[in-house]
Amino acid sequence: MYTIAVKAQRVRVGPALNGSFLNGTVWPGRQFQRSCVYSSFFFEGLRDERRNHLRRAHGEKNVSGETDDIEHLWKKYFAGPFQWWDNTANKKNDRVPDYKHKVTGEALWIVDPSTPQWAKAIYMKAMLMKVTQSGRVRLVSSEPRVFQGSSQFARKKVFIPNSKHGKSYSQLTSTSEWRQTTPVNDAGLKHLQNATTLREAIAILQSHVQHRIPIDSYMYVDVLQRCLKQKDLESAKQLHDCIIKSRMEQNLFVANKIMRVYNRCGRLQDARKVFDKLEKKNVVTWTTMIGGYAEYDRTKDAIKIYNQMRQEGGKPDKITYLSIMKACVSPPALKWGKEIHTHIRDSGFQSDVHVGNALTNMYTKSGSIDDARMIFEEMVERDVISWNVMIGGLAQHGRGQEAFDLFLEMQRDGFVPDATTYISILNANASTGALDWIKEVHEYCGKSGLDLDVRVGSALVHMYAKSGSIDDARLVFNRMIERNVITWNAMIGGLARHGYGHECFALFLQMQREGFVHDEVTYLSILSGTSATAGDLKWVKKVHSQAVKAQLDGDIRVGTAFVHMLVNIGSIDDAKLIFDGIKHRDIITWNVMIGGLAQHRRGHEAYSLFSLMQREGFVPNVGTYISILNTCASSGALEWLKEVHKHVVKMGLDSNISVENALIHMYAKSGSIDDARLIFEGMAERDVASWNGMIGGLAQDGHEAFSLFLQRQREGVVPNPLTYVSIPSASAGIESGGS
Repeated sequence: MYTIAVKAQRVRVGPALNGSFLNGTVWPGRQFQRSCVYSSFFFEGLRDERRNHLRRAHGEKNVSGETDDIEHLWKKYFAGPFQWWDNTANKKNDRVPDYKHKVTGEALWIVDPSTPQWAKAIYMKAMLMKVTQSGRVRLVSSEPRVFQGSSQFARKKVFIPNSKHGKSYSQLTSTSEWRQTTPVNDAGLKHLQNATTLREAIAILQSHVQHRIPIDSYMYVDVLQRCLKQKDLESAKQLHDCIIKSRMEQNLFVANKIMRVYNRCGRLQDARKVFDKLEKKNVVTWTTMIGGYAEYDRTKDAIKIYNQMRQEGGKPDKITYLSIMKACVSPPALKWGKEIHTHIRDSGFQSDVHVGNALTNMYTKSGSIDDARMIFEEMVERDVISWNVMIGGLAQHGRGQEAFDLFLEMQRDGFVPDATTYISILNANASTGALDWIKEVHEYCGKSGLDLDVRVGSALVHMYAKSGSIDDARLVFNRMIERNVITWNAMIGGLARHGYGHECFALFLQMQREGFVHDEVTYLSILSGTSATAGDLKWVKKVHSQAVKAQLDGDIRVGTAFVHMLVNIGSIDDAKLIFDGIKHRDIITWNVMIGGLAQHRRGHEAYSLFSLMQREGFVPNVGTYISILNTCASSGALEWLKEVHKHVVKMGLDSNISVENALIHMYAKSGSIDDARLIFEGMAERDVASWNGMIGGLAQDGHEAFSLFLQRQREGVVPNPLTYVSIPSASAGIESGGS
């Protein structure tokens, strides 16, 4: 008797299993790994004489009378098993064929001397697969005798009928599933297993398709998994072409995987095409499409697929809900998130800790922190992630004290904070700026040893620097065994913000010596935070040379930061040189350069740049007009001023208070006091700068200036120091008028 017994998670072929039927396909003592079997599997073999008796009973011909074409019939069977009747489970007479064609009546017997060995091997593998909980087996070594299972059909029931002759084995749930899950070519399997590259594996499958050799679904899935790991879109498309040619595009196992590959590669439109062509969909299909849209913030599309799933009778599972909640993590999606929350509550999934965590996260990120807190408090079971999500959410919404209280409660409940907990609570401290609080959290970190963790250490450096305690930041930084780019950037940024320019530059060079590559944030930290002077031009140029080597000088933000620093230093020509080298500029870059030229009284160049900016398709904003107006005012060219004023009116910015103030100042300084008065009197609202600009413009007419000053006081506008600067000039105007 052939015996395959079950032991733990392994299927073992007993030593009683011998020869003729399997012909060495399975050897005694071999183990089938990671397979969980529902029951023992017995296959009673027939001795040679019994098989000879059957041959005599059936004659030397099969039903079709073509003795030499049995191999062809087996190929025909494997090409379309759904076209054959399957009698293996209930036959009571050896004369009844195991498989009989529904139309032609052609018949096949498994135990037949003419049955080719490859067909017997396939049959045996199918039997093994159908008694495993996983539902399929695949090779795990170069030997075709060792197989590994997977969990694709873990929930399928297996029926073990007993026939008259004592053969006891699982019935295939359907012959079409047999075709989908059964390897049909040992040589092809071996070649695919031994393929060292993705391209080689695809070439094997393409060859199978070309020669019409049936391909098992898991062979496609295994190669698609390689595409997924490598994010290789081109290979996935080649494989998809093979799938279509082999008519397996309706196989859900394959289709779900190809959709995942397309999602990972950002080709949502291709994934959607596969999805739309499927005649039937399972929960994995729906969830895969929803997850793809959620990953790329396509909230509306994800919601549409989710609603379509429910309308068509699909039942979302836990993974579906986790995926759709990921799509609802923004304030505009809150209404959908609440609707999905209702579905989750009705389905009974809310008690699941992972679903509870996802709900808390969804409400937190969509701005409904109170709903998030309610979900958190209702959770029957919590894990560290639950606490981290809630603490992080409170920190994100500026509720630092609540976050810290929850941090303490977490420990009282017996949960041990991890690195994420400390990073979250440190961010909560940032909203309060309390140095004592940061030190208290630091003490907790030290007790657990997590202060040496690179992520926690970096957060501590950043928080200490942000609170102004550079000495504590240095201490943490110097104690760290391991640092990353974020750590260096936090320390460099802290030094830059607090005026330690030279130390900041020294650390910048040390970072490079220790083998770390400066990134965009490094340059922005050192440039945006440092208040450089003309004496610092040398080191600014050195930093720029490093940016050129790193090919970051053309980056919009880095390039703009260099322009801004050089403008402040007074090196306007160097600033213009860098500006010209930035390939892709934004409105901020233009404004910085125009403002720099205006600041250094190079009005003609500023106005030329203003005109060039518009020719290149950029639309000036408030900052642009304020910069160019200052240029016109300093140059005293009234004609320019009126031209710019026309631009302001055309853009609809003439009612912006900052622009109006600049226009008043501009006209007054250019001597056109009537134009300045016209703008001032037409203002819907005025601020201190409006009054100061007008009073200063009327300084030559002391009476009117002083009268305006008194009017300002009556209207309750509080003067600032600049107001009183204008008063002596107005007094001088009164004296010169003979009053």
